[in-house]
Amino acid sequence: MAIDWPKVSIGHVPSYMMSGIPYVTSSANNEVHVLSHGTSPIHIAFPFVTRWVSIKNTETGDHNRRLRVGFSANGVMSSGSNVPTIGETDPYITIDIGDYEHTDPILEVMCTDLYFISDYWGVGRAVDFQIIAGLTNIPRDQMYPLTGSNGFEGIG
Repeated sequence: MAIDWPKVSIGHVPSYMMSGIPYVTSSANNEVHVLSHGTSPIHIAFPFVTRWVSIKNTETGDHNRRLRVGFSANGVMSSGSNVPTIGETDPYITIDIGDYEHTDPILEVMCTDLYFISDYWGVGRAVDFQIIAGLTNIPRDQMYPLTGSNGFEGIG
């Protein structure tokens, strides 16, 4: 009798009940520039599906240097336009200097990718950030793409 163990997938509840495997990274100095002249968002690709994520804007000085965070490149670039627009339905969040995302430092989300770009208007200034995430043991290829074209509203 062969042993055919089931593979973990995004519906594997025990994978989310365990503590997350630590994943920590930060931006390189002056990496996340204001969107101009074809600049693309910074893409963080996690090696496994996340259990939770915490993001901090580590920029110092100018308090107008907010960081945009989204789950797709189109999301942080306001549906793919070449110039960011601001509106109530933008599919990204912004993080002010020194703030963790919202009031809770942990976002309980399953994702494999995050995108970052500066929300700073004016001169092409950068915004630095740090990420700590708890990863599951679920391979990233088990996660479906989070895009608006797949029917996920609010992703971009």
